[in-house]
Amino acid sequence: MVAFRSDGTLDLRRRPSVPLVVVAQPWPDPDVIARAADLLRALAESSTRLTDALDVAGFPAGERGSGVALLSTLATGMPPVTVDEIVEALHHLAVTSGPMALFPDAFPELSLPDEAHELLYIVEPLGVLAGGRGRLPWYAGQPLRSSPLAFSISQAPVRVALAEVDALLHEIEALPLSRQTLTTIRRSRHRRPEPTRAAALILFGTFLLVVLAVLAAATLVTGSLPFDLRSLLP
Repeated sequence: MVAFRSDGTLDLRRRPSVPLVVVAQPWPDPDVIARAADLLRALAESSTRLTDALDVAGFPAGERGSGVALLSTLATGMPPVTVDEIVEALHHLAVTSGPMALFPDAFPELSLPDEAHELLYIVEPLGVLAGGRGRLPWYAGQPLRSSPLAFSISQAPVRVALAEVDALLHEIEALPLSRQTLTTIRRSRHRRPEPTRAAALILFGTFLLVVLAVLAAATLVTGSLPFDLRSLLP
């Protein structure tokens, strides 16, 4: 309430005693959730375009799960998983695990950025191998050119679809959807940090040097120590 004096004028010396209201921001941010939902829908569409492009490039559904579709035929460090398994993982993220991760209270074990990060370990090297430009990540090893899959992913429709998937996964990975650790104790910005063991040793050594300097000065002035060192010995 605004305070007034007895004569009806405003009393500026008194502060109105109103409770401080802190409005907690919702987590996750609704705008971030909406953006994540849009990205997941786009990822579902891009994964569909990737399967269509693979069909055109010579890897229909019957071939994408066979031995010739193993990623290990592309580079020495790629895992022995098939193209079909990668497409299924992308689809699962886009329509199942991804939307579930947008409800952290119900599914706290799921993390949308982490799932996108895991898939990028496969999609990024695939994009490099498909485009024929750039360097493979160190974990992907060296490229193996003589394989049917290497030829197929280098076709323009597959390259474009892989580039779309890669860009969407990077955007999903960058979403601020990691819950911060909450605590009821707030640390002051000006609070002095607790001394570490190394800092304590440095302080103790400095204290000893000061004591020795004082003793040396006293010895020079008086010609003897101000106390008998033998009294300190056990």
